[in-house]
Amino acid sequence: MPTPVNEKYAKRLAVEINRRIEAGTFDYAEFFPDSPSAISTRDGVNSGVPPRTVRHYGALWLQSRSDLAEHSRYDYGNALRFWYARPAQEGCVPLGDRLAHDVGHAELAALVGDIKWSSPKMRNNTLIPLRSLFAFAAKDGHFEDPAKDIKNATEEEVIPDPFDEDEREAVLDAIRTNFHEQIWNYYEVAFFTGLRPQEQIALKWPDVDWRSDLIFIRRARKKDGDGPLKTYKQRKVRLNSRSRIAFKRQMKWTYAKPHAYVFENPQTGNPWVRRIGELRKIIHSKRSEFADERDTYFARALRIAKVRYRTPYHTRHTFITWAIMNGAAVEWVARQVGHKNAKMIYEVYFEWIERAVKAADREVAKLESALRKPESTGKAKRG
Repeated sequence: MPTPVNEKYAKRLAVEINRRIEAGTFDYAEFFPDSPSAISTRDGVNSGVPPRTVRHYGALWLQSRSDLAEHSRYDYGNALRFWYARPAQEGCVPLGDRLAHDVGHAELAALVGDIKWSSPKMRNNTLIPLRSLFAFAAKDGHFEDPAKDIKNATEEEVIPDPFDEDEREAVLDAIRTNFHEQIWNYYEVAFFTGLRPQEQIALKWPDVDWRSDLIFIRRARKKDGDGPLKTYKQRKVRLNSRSRIAFKRQMKWTYAKPHAYVFENPQTGNPWVRRIGELRKIIHSKRSEFADERDTYFARALRIAKVRYRTPYHTRHTFITWAIMNGAAVEWVARQVGHKNAKMIYEVYFEWIERAVKAADREVAKLESALRKPESTGKAKRG
């Protein structure tokens, strides 16, 4: 029907077709897929070669990445489908149906910049497969990569905000007195091992070595089940008396369970799906500032203990800073918590390292002061 909107779209389409013809990249099947004459490049009947569209290269790139874990493949596939559906320019065909070599840097950068991202991290993560796709296509098609110079957004640096010892004990006491013992055991282990939440809920009883007081961190919980660790490197974590006792208490709840996981949801008797803690989601229609709050065991415990809110991940920060402040070597702490090296510990937790050094200096100064006392009280008597 010749409506003003349709006429406007037809004019834009004609301009795009003429531009493609002049550039020698016009694909009839791309613009007129329902035409009988379109049984060509799209289906590969005449040419025998599928059109080298963005979608085509995306499928090939994913197929080439046999090293990807299933959860990463799933996330990248979702991100690529997001890009495929978006038109690079208003009125143009979706990006996924464009010939890869025909997409320019300016229009791709404008497309990325025009999207209202929920966070810089979301933007950067969604760009990972798009950049990889175009780098893959550019190498194959010998054209300039339009995504090469699209930079990441600056992500806000997260500053560790650990619980001090009084806060930690108040939170654990609130959990112990108000919730199921399994929740107490879980957070006792979290505070005194520094495990990542996705590592801790994937822990199984065969990973616990009682003879050597070690736990073996071999897997992490992902969207589609257990998968590899963040660093793809398994490690051993030494138990201390607090974490060891918590594991002992937990044995009576899950040690004989067929699922073999150390920690489970006490409400269902099943292993945790992604991370511990959700009882129910609170929706405050009249208090929008709390609209996204989740009423978790941890959040409730903080309210009961009257401790300022931090996410459960801060149990990890708490362990790291507690260990450093009590004299543990930075390299040992890095190995315990699964960092590739001590560099990140030095960079992120420098404030606490500095405090520990100053505390040690004060103790050395006390000893030096004691050594000088005999001199200040006079010379020793000669025999």
